[in-house]
Amino acid sequence: MKKTTVTPTRASQKKQKEITYKNIKYSVQDFKLTQIKPSTLNPRNLQDNDPSLIELSENIDKNGLINPIIIRPCGTGFEIVCGERRYKAFQLLKRETIPAICINLSDQEAEEWRISENLQRQNITPVEEANAFNRLIQKYNYTIEDLCIKFGKSESYIRNRLKFSNLIPEFANLLNEEKINLRSANLISCYSAEIQKEIYQDHFNEDEKYNFRSWTNLSPKKLDELIKENYTYKLHLYKFDKSECQNCPSNSANTSLFGEITEDSFCSNTNCMYKKNAQCILNEIKQSNQKYPTRELLIQQFTDTDHLVTALENEGYQVKYNDLSDYTPVPPKQIEPKRKDFKSDAEYNENFDKYQNNKIYLEKFIDSEKRGEIEVITQISPKGLTYYFKKQTDKQDTTDKIFELKEKDKRNQELVVENTVKDLKEEMEKIEFKEILTETEKKLFYYYILESLKTKYFSVFGFADKYYLSSEDRLKIVDNLDEIKESLIIQCFVFEKMKSVSPALPELNKIEIDNFLQFATLHLPDQTKSIQKKYREVYEKRKKRIKEQIKSLSISIPAETTKITKQLH
Repeated sequence: MKKTTVTPTRASQKKQKEITYKNIKYSVQDFKLTQIKPSTLNPRNLQDNDPSLIELSENIDKNGLINPIIIRPCGTGFEIVCGERRYKAFQLLKRETIPAICINLSDQEAEEWRISENLQRQNITPVEEANAFNRLIQKYNYTIEDLCIKFGKSESYIRNRLKFSNLIPEFANLLNEEKINLRSANLISCYSAEIQKEIYQDHFNEDEKYNFRSWTNLSPKKLDELIKENYTYKLHLYKFDKSECQNCPSNSANTSLFGEITEDSFCSNTNCMYKKNAQCILNEIKQSNQKYPTRELLIQQFTDTDHLVTALENEGYQVKYNDLSDYTPVPPKQIEPKRKDFKSDAEYNENFDKYQNNKIYLEKFIDSEKRGEIEVITQISPKGLTYYFKKQTDKQDTTDKIFELKEKDKRNQELVVENTVKDLKEEMEKIEFKEILTETEKKLFYYYILESLKTKYFSVFGFADKYYLSSEDRLKIVDNLDEIKESLIIQCFVFEKMKSVSPALPELNKIEIDNFLQFATLHLPDQTKSIQKKYREVYEKRKKRIKEQIKSLSISIPAETTKITKQLH
């Protein structure tokens, strides 16, 4: 590389260094800053206003540059391989050149060099380190073993660091700012982005008003317990078929040696688990509803019931969110005991008596429900169905019940319209409009702007005796429009808009005011001209008075007065 002739800077007066790469020696030379550009692949996130960058520039200005930057040829200039902070510091100092070593490196060699240097920094963050390791694995097919050898780290160190690349940005920032420790971040990184977002929003978000919900200062052990308790689910507690879970990576049992679902096995894929569980409970409800169709469904507002409610509503079931304080739980149906399961006859007889009493109680309970003496409801929870009852104080007449059901059906019809409109409003955001208006769109346009039609023109449209146009009236009008009627509707609409124009702050509202004056001149040419003239004359008189006042002050400040007088002219 031909050395550029420049005026020596303090940094370039330092003893020049050289490095050896692939048995070739490369020496330090001075390069113009304008010839050098940063790399877009730098794993560090550098900010121009970083206080440490200002501190570095002051240090370089005082002591000179100790280590030159590494660059490589790129197009007609050079690209930084290592030393972007030093480069930015020289820019802050407004230097023209910087000491550098130029080596002809491939993209992979440059990135490996860049990452290696950054990983050797003392202040590198765990997330930067994780992203650097992950980039080498993803882009250049490094193995864990390769990383261990290249950077002199243990396998457990590399694996634990790589987990941090799974953190959502919010948790990555907390780790970089040391607001959570490495062990806590390691635990959180094991969960899906969906669960991480929930955990962050509920317990780590600084905007959270309820500080008692914060988990920021919890020990890693306690944090692990709370996440498993609130955001993962022990599989053995759920009734759905778990055959598909046996080899699923979201099943924690698959991280153990034997891969069997135990009491400690939990699922971290909440979306999948919700759907499987909802379908299982839906099937259970269908069976119960066939026997007892009048029982109302009640659900408690847990965090994991959305899929249940959606599945039920899609099948036509209606769910209530009610208080159970007035209800008594129904004892669950017991399974008939088997003699072989007990050590003695006495123990077996005791359990068989309990079974018989339970059977008699439930038979009487069902009879009471049929006679209308008690009201039974089905409570739905993520763990399945439970039943509650309360005595009927005032027995409801069958006619009243039928009336209530018909009212419920009427409300269901209304919900069809409400939900259809709601969902279509969201879909309408995706519409790509055509260049030419359709007849339907034209009618809709006139229908809505008819709200501005002045009462004195109602007779033109056949509504002389009305003071208000109903929705039905407007529909009749848009079905029988002609050119004259269309013009009249638009003119009234524009007129209403003109009435809302504000004369305040004329400089800011110039376009609106100009539009207003054009409209006024079009329909009231003489009046507009007369009014404008009237207020212009007032202005000219006031302007004359101001000029006289300025002139009287011109003796003390002639130069300034002359300037202001010219502005008035």
